Amino acid sequence: MFPNTNIIITTNNYKKELLKEFNKELLNIKIYTLNEFNKLYYYDYSKETIIYIMNNYKMNKNNVIYDIAKIYLDNLIYIEDKQYTSTKLNFLSKLKKDLLDNNLLKINLLFKESLKNKNIVIYNLPNTKELNILIKELNTISKIDIINTNINSYKNHIIYKFKTIEEEVLYIANNICELILKGIDIKHIYITNLNDEYYKLIRRIFPMYNIPLTLENNTSIYGTYIVNKFLELYSSNMEETLSKLKEYITDEESEYIYNQILNIVNNYAFINNYDEVLECIKTDIKNTKLKTNNIVNSIHESSIDNIYSEEDYVFLLSFNQGVIPLIHKDELYLTDRERKELNISLTVDKNNIEKEQTINYLSNIKNLIITTKKYSNGEEFQLPSINNILNYQIIELKEDISNYSNLYNKIKLTSLKDEYTKYGTTSNELFLLDNTYKDLPYNSYNNNYNQIDKNLLKKYLNNELKLSYTSIDRYFSCPFSYYLGNILKLNIYEDSFSQKIGNLFHAILEKFNKVNKSYDELWQEELNNLDTSFNNKELLLLEKLHDELLFVINTLKEQETYTELHDELHEEKVYTSITGDMKISFSGIIDKIKYKKDNNKTIIAIIDYKTGSVDIDLSTIPYGIGMQLPIYIYLAKNNKKLDHIEVAGFYLQHILNEEIKLDGDKEQEELKKKQLLLQGYSNSDLDLLSTFDNTYNKSLLISSMSITKKNEISKKAHVLSSEAIDKLSNIAEDNIKIAAEKISKAEFNIEPKKIEKTNYGCRFCKYKDICYHTNDNIIELKKLSVDEIIGGEE
Repeated sequence: MFPNTNIIITTNNYKKELLKEFNKELLNIKIYTLNEFNKLYYYDYSKETIIYIMNNYKMNKNNVIYDIAKIYLDNLIYIEDKQYTSTKLNFLSKLKKDLLDNNLLKINLLFKESLKNKNIVIYNLPNTKELNILIKELNTISKIDIINTNINSYKNHIIYKFKTIEEEVLYIANNICELILKGIDIKHIYITNLNDEYYKLIRRIFPMYNIPLTLENNTSIYGTYIVNKFLELYSSNMEETLSKLKEYITDEESEYIYNQILNIVNNYAFINNYDEVLECIKTDIKNTKLKTNNIVNSIHESSIDNIYSEEDYVFLLSFNQGVIPLIHKDELYLTDRERKELNISLTVDKNNIEKEQTINYLSNIKNLIITTKKYSNGEEFQLPSINNILNYQIIELKEDISNYSNLYNKIKLTSLKDEYTKYGTTSNELFLLDNTYKDLPYNSYNNNYNQIDKNLLKKYLNNELKLSYTSIDRYFSCPFSYYLGNILKLNIYEDSFSQKIGNLFHAILEKFNKVNKSYDELWQEELNNLDTSFNNKELLLLEKLHDELLFVINTLKEQETYTELHDELHEEKVYTSITGDMKISFSGIIDKIKYKKDNNKTIIAIIDYKTGSVDIDLSTIPYGIGMQLPIYIYLAKNNKKLDHIEVAGFYLQHILNEEIKLDGDKEQEELKKKQLLLQGYSNSDLDLLSTFDNTYNKSLLISSMSITKKNEISKKAHVLSSEAIDKLSNIAEDNIKIAAEKISKAEFNIEPKKIEKTNYGCRFCKYKDICYHTNDNIIELKKLSVDEIIGGEE
C-alpha cells in the first residue's frame, strides 16, 4: 500500500495500527498525526511563549490569563503578516510577528528542508480546508498521495430503541453476557459514546452482572492529597518543594501523581522564581487526569473512531440527535466571520465533515450494536438526522427483566411493587418476577428516623454547634435533610460557574471603595483569588460580565447621591451566642450596612447583593423558612459596632440580571438601572426613610416606592412600621433558639414542610434516595399573610 513512501500523515488511531504493522516488517517510514506534523511544519511553542503573552499582553486592561494565551497560540497557524478586515485577526497578526521576532515560536526550518522530494501519503484524513492548504504547499516541494481506505462495507446495522436510558443499559448488560456465553473473548467487546449519565448507570448495573469494566478516568489529579500537599509546600525553591513532597508518596497512585507534578514543573525550568508561575502550574495540574485502572480481561471503553477488527463487538450507546455526530456551534474564539477571511473551515464545514466521518466509522464496524433511548431525566431525545442517510432499521424493545442478574431483578421487583402499592399499576414483569422471587422480603423497611442519643451527638460535635441562616433554613424545611447535610456532612459541595461569579461579584463590590486600585486591577486580582480554571465559553462570558459589573458599580455610585447614609460596613460578620446544652453560636454575613449616626440613634439600611433569584416573601417566616431578610435585621441589631439602631429599610439588590436587548442605548441603560433598584421593605416613617432615600416620592433607589397624589405611600410599595420590623427580628431570634434547642436534642425526624403547593423540604433536597419519605411524613402548613404575622402593616 505504501511503496516508496517516506512519510505518512494520518489520525492517531491509524498511526498506532500502522506502527504495529511496520514494526513487523521493519519499514523505515515516518508516521505523524496531523497535529504532530503541523507543529513541525508550521510552528510549535513552549511554556515560555505562554508566559511571555501573559506578561506582555492585556485583555480588558488586565494581563492575559493562561487559558486565553493558549487560545491565541492555537489560532496563529493560518495568520499572515498582512492587514485584515477583522480587528481580532489584526491583533493575532501583530502577536505572531512579535513572537517570531522574539524567537518564541519554534520554526523548524530543517524539517521543511527535509521534506523536499519526499513521497508523502495523506492517509484516511478528513478533507478539510486546512488540510487542502497544507497539501497545496507540500505539492510544491514533495510528491503527495491521498489514500482513503474507508470501504464502508457494513451498511445494514440495526438501531435498538428503548423508552428509557436504564432499559438501554440493561439491554447492553444482557447482550454482553450472551456474547461471553457464546465464547466471544471479553477483550473483543467495546462500549462507546458514553457521558456522565451513562457512567453512573453502567457503574451501578454492570457489577450486578459481574461484568469487569475499564472506563476512562476523567477525574483531575487536582484535589488529591498529594496535590494538596504540593500546593501547601509550594515555594520558589522547587527542588526543596519536590524533595519534601517525596515523603508523602505512599502507594502507586501517589507516585503516579508525583511524577505528573514533576513533569509539569519541568516544563517551567526556564523560570528563576517558581512563585511567578503558580497559577500556570495549577492550571496544568487541573488538566491532568488520574491514571485509568486498566483491567486486561474486561470490557473497555473506546471511541467510535477506533480501528476495530472483524472479531470485535462494539456497543454504541446514546445514538441521539446532538450526541452523535457532534454538532459544532459558532462559539469559538475565531468565529465564522474571521474564519471566512482566513479561508479555513466554517462551522457548517465542520458539521459536514463530522457527519461524513461518523458515517464512515459506523460503516467500517462489522459487529456494531446501536442503542438509543427516548426519554431521560424528563427530556425527550430524537434519533440523529444522519439516520435519514444511513437508513438503519429501527427496532423498539422493552428490557425490564434481566436474564443474567438475580440481584437486578430483585431490585426491579421492589420498584414494581412500590408502583403497585402507590398507584395500583400492574404488569407482566411484576407477576413474572413476583412468582420467581417469592421469598423477597418486601415492605419490611421502616424509613423513620431512629432517635440518636443527644449526649452522643454532643460528643460527636465536640460540644460545639455552629448555626447559620442556611443551616437554620434547611432544618426547618426538613430536620432529616439538616442531619444528613450538616451533621453527617454527606453533601458534596461543588462550585458552579454561577456560584463562582457570585463570589467574584461580592468580593469586588465589598472592596471597590476601600482599595486604591483601578476596577480592572481589582477584577484581575479577585479573578485570580478564585483559584479556578474556566473553559473557553466561560472565558468569553467573563469578558461580558466584566463590563456588566462595571455598570453595576457606576450605578451604585449614582445611587449614592440619593441618600444621606454614606458610612458603610461591608461583609459584616456577626456572631451571637445561644444558651443551651453545648456551646452554640449563630453567625451571618451582611453584604452592606449603610448608616448615619444622628444624635443618640444610628439610622441604617441593610442591603444584600443577589446574583441569583430574588425573593422578599415573608409568609413562611413563622415556620422558620425563608427568614433571610428578618435574620439580617436580627444580625444588624446584634452588631456591636453600631448602637441604638433604627432600621430605615432592609433590601435585596439583584446585581446580575438577564440581558436587555433594545434598539435605543439610552432606554436600555434606564431599564438596566431599574433592575438594580432595591427590592425589600422600607420603614413607613417617612422622616426616617427620607434619610436613606431622598427620592422616596418617586424613588430612584427603591423598587415600587412612590407617593401618590393623595400624599399617601403607594400600595405597590412594601412598608413596615418600626414595631413590625422589630417583630420580624424577634421572630428570627425565637426561631434560631428553637432550632438550636431541637438540634441539641438530636430531633431529626423526616418532616419535609409543605406550604400550599410548595414542598420546601424536598424541592432542592439531594437526599431523596436516602429518606424514602412518604405522604405521612410531609407536614402541611397554612400560608400566612403579612396581616397574620405582623398585624397588617405592609
